[in-house]
Amino acid sequence: MTAMDNTQHDIENLLRTLKVDVVFFDFTHWMLGLACRLGIKSVHYCIISPATIGYTLTPERQLLGRELTQEDLMQPPAGYSLHSIKLNPHKARAFPAIDAMQFGNNTRFCERQFVSLSQCDALGLQTCRKSKALIVITWNPSSESLFCFPD
Repeated sequence: MTAMDNTQHDIENLLRTLKVDVVFFDFTHWMLGLACRLGIKSVHYCIISPATIGYTLTPERQLLGRELTQEDLMQPPAGYSLHSIKLNPHKARAFPAIDAMQFGNNTRFCERQFVSLSQCDALGLQTCRKSKALIVITWNPSSESLFCFPD
C-alpha cells in the first residue's frame, strides 16, 4: 500500500495530462480529494461483497468512537436487514485485527474503505461470482435520486 500511496503525485500528473472525466479506484482513498481538485468524478469499484460492507463498514460501527470488538461483530448492526447473516466467532475475532492494521501511510484498512465508500461520486459493486454482474450505484444529492445500472 505504501508504494501505491506514493504514486499520488504521478497519478495526478497523468490525470491532468489525460483530462479524464471519470476515475475508477479501489483502495486509494486519497483519489477522492485528487479527483475533486481536478473536477473529475470518482467511482469506487469495491471488490468487497456488499453484504460484508453492510455488516462491517456501516456508519453505526465506524462511529462508535472506539475499536470494534469480537462481541460487536457477533451481532448485526442496527438496521441491517439480513438477520440470518452472522459472523463465525473466528471471523469476528480476526476482523478487529484487520481493522487495526495500518496500510500505506498509516491509514487503517477500514478507514480507507469507509472514506472511499462515503465520499465517492458512485459505487461499483460486483454482485456475485456466478453472474459477474457489475452494479454501479450513483447518488444525486440535488435531486435525491439513486440510480442503479446493472450490467
